[in-house]
Amino acid sequence: METSRIPISAIIFDAGDVLVHKIPNDQVKVWNEFLVHFNNSKIDPQICFAELYEKVRTLGSDFKFKHVSLNLIGPEIEISLIEEYEIQKWWQNPDPHLVKMVSKLEIIGYKIGILTDSALPSTKIRKVLFQISPFINQIVSSRDIGVMKPEKEMYSKILSDLEIPPNKALFIAHDPDEISGALESGLFCENFELIGDLNKLLEVIQRKYILAKMV
Repeated sequence: METSRIPISAIIFDAGDVLVHKIPNDQVKVWNEFLVHFNNSKIDPQICFAELYEKVRTLGSDFKFKHVSLNLIGPEIEISLIEEYEIQKWWQNPDPHLVKMVSKLEIIGYKIGILTDSALPSTKIRKVLFQISPFINQIVSSRDIGVMKPEKEMYSKILSDLEIPPNKALFIAHDPDEISGALESGLFCENFELIGDLNKLLEVIQRKYILAKMV
């Protein structure tokens, strides 16, 4: 006997390793520009960049400066350089099935959101993802909020923006902590790590979920 499908109104995607895919640093054009800051330095650029990158991803929307540094142990780095790094490493490398999948979900009638830990504000993400922007209802970036998943503020913000309760939302991600955070916030979840393909994900959504009737 076929199991009843779960009624949902919105599908919320993590971005990295789901919608877009990373490339190696040696293929990122601005990476060498970043390394120049560490000429004749004893600081490990990989470690320093990881800390700077996380710092930018949680700046919040009200920061007033254009550089970021690590407590005087490293050079000041322009935030725009870190933003461009992320664009080249991730956002310019969308999954080849992305447009097809997102457009089908939009045709069905689902609201579509993106919830991402990003160095970019949501307005820039929408511009970079121009090929699917017409189908995306809301984008929430950690850069805007000042915290990253699995903090509850991230999930509550996207739910509020989409104007839906948590039990009418499906979250697609691959990180166990982020999935746990979404479940604790009351969302349904699918682990993309176990699915691994956007075409297969579309099949899973169509098999397990149904568009909730508008009240």
